[in-house]
Amino acid sequence: MRMIFAVLGLLATPQLGCAPEQSTDVVPFPESETPIQAVSAGYTLETPLEVIVANPQGQAVINKYMPKLLGNPMYGSFKGMSLKTLAIFSRGEWTDEKMALVKADLGALSPDGE
Repeated sequence: MRMIFAVLGLLATPQLGCAPEQSTDVVPFPESETPIQAVSAGYTLETPLEVIVANPQGQAVINKYMPKLLGNPMYGSFKGMSLKTLAIFSRGEWTDEKMALVKADLGALSPDGE
């Protein structure tokens, strides 16, 4: 009986120095970090739509190539998506050529609106 209590006592007692040291640092999953856009780089096709249209020049580019997009009644549900993602849902209307033109015009803009 003493043997059982001795074994239970050993199991219940934490073993000092046996457990690996736990890190409190949060390590992101590979490729899960949000890409950081350089301030002088302009906008990209990966920039969320609502960020682009916050700049009047960005809004002009969107209206130039996709005139119905901002007036869409579902705008509130897709404004956080990138143009690259939205192109998937365009049913072929946003061709690679059109997206290349949008990318060039957006890349020439300054994100701060100047």
